[in-house]
Amino acid sequence: MKMTNRQRILLGAILVAFSATAGAEEKGKIWSGEVELGFVKTGGNTDTQALNGKGKIKQETQKWRNSAAAEAVNIADSGTTTAERYVLSGSTKHKYTARAYAFASAGYENDRFSGFEYQSTEAVGLGYRLLTGPVVILDLEGGPGARQTKENQGDSSNELIAQLGGELDWNVSETAVFNQTLTSEIGDKFTRVKSVSSIKTQVIGRLAMKASLTVRHNSSVPVASKKTDTETALTVVYQF
Repeated sequence: MKMTNRQRILLGAILVAFSATAGAEEKGKIWSGEVELGFVKTGGNTDTQALNGKGKIKQETQKWRNSAAAEAVNIADSGTTTAERYVLSGSTKHKYTARAYAFASAGYENDRFSGFEYQSTEAVGLGYRLLTGPVVILDLEGGPGARQTKENQGDSSNELIAQLGGELDWNVSETAVFNQTLTSEIGDKFTRVKSVSSIKTQVIGRLAMKASLTVRHNSSVPVASKKTDTETALTVVYQF
Protein backbone atom coordinates (compact mmCIF):
# COMPACT_ATOMS: atom_id res chain seq x y z
CA MET A 1 0.00 0.00 0.00
CA LYS A 2 1.60 3.22 -1.18
CA MET A 3 1.04 6.31 0.97
CA THR A 4 1.87 9.92 0.12
CA ASN A 5 4.34 11.98 2.15
CA ARG A 6 1.51 14.24 3.29
CA GLN A 7 -0.40 11.17 4.47
CA ARG A 8 2.59 9.86 6.44
CA ILE A 9 3.15 13.25 8.09
CA LEU A 10 -0.45 13.66 9.23
CA LEU A 11 -0.80 10.07 10.47
CA GLY A 12 2.51 10.53 12.27
CA ALA A 13 1.20 13.70 13.90
CA ILE A 14 -1.85 11.83 15.13
CA LEU A 15 0.37 9.15 16.70
CA VAL A 16 2.44 11.90 18.35
CA ALA A 17 -0.77 13.33 19.79
CA PHE A 18 -1.52 9.92 21.34
CA SER A 19 1.85 9.76 23.06
CA ALA A 20 1.90 13.43 24.08
CA THR A 21 -1.51 13.40 25.73
CA ALA A 22 -0.79 10.06 27.40
CA GLY A 23 1.67 11.71 29.77
CA ALA A 24 0.09 15.15 29.94
CA GLU A 25 -3.20 14.41 31.72
CA GLU A 26 -2.93 11.11 33.55
CA LYS A 27 -5.95 11.79 35.80
CA GLY A 28 -8.29 12.47 32.89
CA LYS A 29 -6.99 9.72 30.63
CA ILE A 30 -9.39 7.12 29.33
CA TRP A 31 -8.34 4.37 26.91
CA SER A 32 -10.78 2.12 25.10
CA GLY A 33 -10.69 -0.11 22.06
CA GLU A 34 -12.10 -3.12 20.31
CA VAL A 35 -11.12 -5.83 17.88
CA GLU A 36 -13.73 -7.52 15.71
CA LEU A 37 -13.61 -10.51 13.42
CA GLY A 38 -16.19 -12.05 11.13
CA PHE A 39 -15.83 -15.21 9.03
CA VAL A 40 -18.39 -16.92 6.84
CA LYS A 41 -17.90 -20.05 4.68
CA THR A 42 -20.54 -21.73 2.53
CA GLY A 43 -20.48 -25.03 0.59
CA GLY A 44 -22.68 -27.06 -1.73
CA ASN A 45 -24.17 -24.98 -4.55
CA THR A 46 -21.92 -22.07 -3.63
CA ASP A 47 -18.37 -22.07 -2.31
CA THR A 48 -17.57 -18.71 -0.73
CA GLN A 49 -15.40 -17.46 2.11
CA ALA A 50 -15.54 -14.01 3.70
CA LEU A 51 -13.15 -12.55 6.25
CA ASN A 52 -13.75 -9.19 7.89
CA GLY A 53 -11.34 -7.83 10.53
CA LYS A 54 -11.28 -4.44 12.23
CA GLY A 55 -9.40 -2.80 15.07
CA LYS A 56 -10.03 0.53 16.78
CA ILE A 57 -8.50 2.38 19.71
CA LYS A 58 -9.57 5.62 21.38
CA GLN A 59 -8.07 7.90 23.98
CA GLU A 60 -9.84 10.76 25.73
CA THR A 61 -8.44 13.29 28.20
CA GLN A 62 -9.75 16.59 29.49
CA LYS A 63 -8.46 18.41 26.39
CA TRP A 64 -7.95 15.74 23.70
CA ARG A 65 -9.93 13.04 21.92
CA ASN A 66 -7.80 10.75 19.71
CA SER A 67 -8.64 7.67 17.65
CA ALA A 68 -7.07 5.28 15.15
CA ALA A 69 -8.60 2.41 13.18
CA ALA A 70 -7.64 -0.31 10.71
CA GLU A 71 -9.84 -2.57 8.57
CA ALA A 72 -9.32 -5.51 6.23
CA VAL A 73 -11.95 -7.27 4.12
CA ASN A 74 -11.44 -10.32 1.89
CA ILE A 75 -14.15 -12.25 0.07
CA ALA A 76 -13.46 -15.29 -2.15
CA ASP A 77 -15.88 -17.21 -4.39
CA SER A 78 -14.78 -20.72 -5.48
CA GLY A 79 -11.16 -19.81 -4.81
CA THR A 80 -11.29 -16.50 -6.71
CA THR A 81 -11.02 -13.27 -4.74
CA THR A 82 -14.05 -11.06 -5.42
CA ALA A 83 -13.45 -8.32 -2.84
CA GLU A 84 -10.33 -7.08 -1.09
CA ARG A 85 -10.07 -3.85 0.87
CA TYR A 86 -7.65 -2.30 3.37
CA VAL A 87 -8.43 0.90 5.27
CA LEU A 88 -6.38 3.00 7.71
CA SER A 89 -7.64 6.12 9.48
CA GLY A 90 -6.83 8.37 12.39
CA SER A 91 -7.90 11.64 13.96
CA THR A 92 -6.93 13.96 16.79
CA LYS A 93 -9.34 16.46 18.33
CA HIS A 94 -8.54 19.33 20.70
CA LYS A 95 -11.42 20.41 22.93
CA TYR A 96 -11.87 24.16 23.43
CA THR A 97 -15.03 23.75 25.49
CA ALA A 98 -17.21 20.84 26.57
CA ARG A 99 -18.84 20.99 23.11
CA ALA A 100 -16.53 22.77 20.63
CA TYR A 101 -13.30 21.29 19.26
CA ALA A 102 -10.77 21.45 16.42
CA PHE A 103 -9.72 18.33 14.54
CA ALA A 104 -7.15 16.91 12.13
CA SER A 105 -7.81 13.63 10.34
CA ALA A 106 -6.26 11.36 7.73
CA GLY A 107 -7.50 8.30 5.88
CA TYR A 108 -6.17 5.80 3.36
CA GLU A 109 -8.12 3.19 1.40
CA ASN A 110 -6.87 0.48 -0.92
CA ASP A 111 -9.80 -1.31 -2.58
CA ARG A 112 -8.74 -3.78 -5.24
CA PHE A 113 -12.15 -3.85 -6.97
CA SER A 114 -13.15 -0.17 -6.72
CA GLY A 115 -11.33 0.91 -9.90
CA PHE A 116 -8.88 2.94 -7.79
CA GLU A 117 -5.42 1.79 -6.75
CA TYR A 118 -5.79 4.00 -3.67
CA GLN A 119 -7.71 6.96 -2.28
CA SER A 120 -6.35 9.07 0.56
CA THR A 121 -7.53 12.22 2.32
CA GLU A 122 -6.36 14.71 4.93
CA ALA A 123 -8.54 17.35 6.57
CA VAL A 124 -8.58 19.92 9.36
CA GLY A 125 -11.55 21.80 10.74
CA LEU A 126 -13.96 22.48 13.58
CA GLY A 127 -16.52 20.31 15.30
CA TYR A 128 -19.37 20.69 17.77
CA ARG A 129 -21.01 18.19 20.12
CA LEU A 130 -24.74 18.86 19.75
CA LEU A 131 -25.84 16.15 22.19
CA THR A 132 -23.63 15.35 25.18
CA GLY A 133 -25.22 12.17 26.52
CA PRO A 134 -25.35 10.08 28.58
CA VAL A 135 -27.92 8.29 26.40
CA VAL A 136 -27.21 10.00 23.07
CA ILE A 137 -24.00 11.65 21.84
CA LEU A 138 -23.98 13.53 18.50
CA ASP A 139 -20.93 15.21 16.92
CA LEU A 140 -20.94 17.28 13.73
CA GLU A 141 -17.76 18.60 12.06
CA GLY A 142 -16.38 20.03 8.85
CA GLY A 143 -13.43 21.74 7.25
CA PRO A 144 -11.10 21.95 4.25
CA GLY A 145 -8.80 19.16 3.14
CA ALA A 146 -6.97 17.47 0.29
CA ARG A 147 -7.51 14.21 -1.56
CA GLN A 148 -5.15 12.05 -3.60
CA THR A 149 -6.45 9.29 -5.88
CA LYS A 150 -4.92 6.92 -8.39
CA GLU A 151 -6.92 4.77 -10.78
CA ASN A 152 -5.92 1.21 -11.58
CA GLN A 153 -5.09 2.31 -15.11
CA GLY A 154 -2.49 4.74 -13.78
CA ASP A 155 -4.26 8.12 -13.86
CA SER A 156 -3.74 10.06 -10.63
CA SER A 157 -5.17 13.31 -9.28
CA ASN A 158 -4.78 15.70 -6.36
CA GLU A 159 -7.48 18.15 -5.36
CA LEU A 160 -8.80 20.30 -2.55
CA ILE A 161 -11.99 19.11 -0.85
CA ALA A 162 -14.52 20.10 1.77
CA GLN A 163 -15.04 17.36 4.35
CA LEU A 164 -18.27 17.12 6.34
CA GLY A 165 -19.03 14.45 8.89
CA GLY A 166 -21.07 13.35 11.85
CA GLU A 167 -21.22 10.56 14.42
CA LEU A 168 -24.11 9.39 16.58
CA ASP A 169 -23.82 7.05 19.59
CA TRP A 170 -27.09 5.90 21.14
CA ASN A 171 -27.16 3.69 24.22
CA VAL A 172 -30.32 1.80 23.34
CA SER A 173 -30.14 -0.26 26.54
CA GLU A 174 -27.61 -1.30 29.16
CA THR A 175 -26.20 -3.93 26.77
CA ALA A 176 -26.88 -2.47 23.29
CA VAL A 177 -25.33 0.51 21.49
CA PHE A 178 -26.30 1.92 18.09
CA ASN A 179 -23.67 3.86 16.13
CA GLN A 180 -24.03 5.87 12.93
CA THR A 181 -21.16 7.62 11.16
CA LEU A 182 -21.43 9.66 7.97
CA THR A 183 -18.56 11.28 6.08
CA SER A 184 -18.74 13.29 2.86
CA GLU A 185 -15.75 14.49 0.83
CA ILE A 186 -16.79 17.12 -1.72
CA GLY A 187 -14.35 17.94 -4.54
CA ASP A 188 -14.39 19.24 -8.11
CA LYS A 189 -13.71 15.81 -9.62
CA PHE A 190 -16.14 13.79 -7.53
CA THR A 191 -17.92 13.52 -4.20
CA ARG A 192 -17.37 10.52 -1.97
CA VAL A 193 -19.81 9.55 0.79
CA LYS A 194 -19.41 6.79 3.37
CA SER A 195 -22.11 5.70 5.81
CA VAL A 196 -21.68 3.06 8.52
CA SER A 197 -24.63 1.92 10.62
CA SER A 198 -24.11 -0.65 13.37
CA ILE A 199 -25.66 -2.08 16.49
CA LYS A 200 -23.53 -3.84 19.08
CA THR A 201 -24.92 -6.08 21.81
CA GLN A 202 -22.91 -7.35 24.77
CA VAL A 203 -22.93 -11.14 25.03
CA ILE A 204 -20.79 -11.88 28.09
CA GLY A 205 -17.96 -10.01 29.75
CA ARG A 206 -15.90 -8.21 27.11
CA LEU A 207 -17.43 -10.13 24.19
CA ALA A 208 -20.15 -8.65 22.00
CA MET A 209 -21.88 -9.27 18.68
CA LYS A 210 -22.10 -6.53 16.05
CA ALA A 211 -24.27 -6.20 12.95
CA SER A 212 -23.33 -3.44 10.52
CA LEU A 213 -24.22 -1.97 7.14
CA THR A 214 -21.62 0.05 5.22
CA VAL A 215 -22.49 2.08 2.13
CA ARG A 216 -19.84 3.75 -0.04
CA HIS A 217 -20.74 6.05 -2.94
CA ASN A 218 -18.50 7.85 -5.44
CA SER A 219 -20.24 10.29 -7.77
CA SER A 220 -17.67 9.51 -10.50
CA VAL A 221 -15.75 6.25 -10.92
CA PRO A 222 -13.48 4.61 -13.52
CA VAL A 223 -15.07 2.78 -16.43
CA ALA A 224 -16.70 -0.58 -15.54
CA SER A 225 -16.82 0.31 -11.83
CA LYS A 226 -20.02 0.82 -9.85
CA LYS A 227 -20.68 4.08 -8.04
CA THR A 228 -22.17 2.46 -4.93
CA ASP A 229 -20.87 -0.44 -2.81
CA THR A 230 -22.68 -1.98 0.14
CA GLU A 231 -21.37 -4.36 2.76
CA THR A 232 -23.34 -6.18 5.45
CA ALA A 233 -21.36 -7.84 8.25
CA LEU A 234 -21.94 -9.82 11.43
CA THR A 235 -18.88 -9.94 13.65
CA VAL A 236 -17.68 -10.98 17.10
CA VAL A 237 -16.18 -8.09 19.07
CA TYR A 238 -13.67 -8.13 21.91
CA GLN A 239 -13.70 -4.86 23.90
CA PHE A 240 -10.90 -3.58 26.09
